[in-house]
Amino acid sequence: MVRKRYSDELRRQVVKAVEQGSAVADVIKRFGIAEATYYRWRERYGDAPPERDQRLRGLEEENRRLRALVAKLVLRVQELEEQQEVRR
Repeated sequence: MVRKRYSDELRRQVVKAVEQGSAVADVIKRFGIAEATYYRWRERYGDAPPERDQRLRGLEEENRRLRALVAKLVLRVQELEEQQEVRR
C-alpha cells in the first residue's frame, strides 16, 4: 500500500476543523484519513493546555527512568542466570 504524505498545513487544518466544532468522524471522512492519524496529528498540532504539556513531560521522564531500570534489571537477571549455570 502506498503511504500518503500530507503537508503540515493540511494537518493543522484538519485539527483546527475539529477544534472549531466539527465531528471527528466527519472530518476524517472528508479528508480521507484514519481516525488514529487524526489523533496523532492532534497531539502534534493541536492547542494543548500548558498543564497537559507539563504532565506529558513528566510522564515521558518517568517512562525513560523506568525503561532504564528495566534494562538494568534484565541485565542483572541474565548475570544471575549465568552464575546459576556455572554452579551446575
